[in-house]
Amino acid sequence: MRILRPPVEGRVVEGEAGLDVDDRVRVRLLRTDVQAGFIDLARE
Repeated sequence: MRILRPPVEGRVVEGEAGLDVDDRVRVRLLRTDVQAGFIDLARE
């Protein structure tokens, strides 16, 4: 996942097994790092 304004990148860090680029999945927010512009997500 990438948010362009402000620039942020997200990564599924729980439940990522079996995911391919462009798969649509429901996720929940785990952590954010505002300074680095990162968000960690978990697959639901």
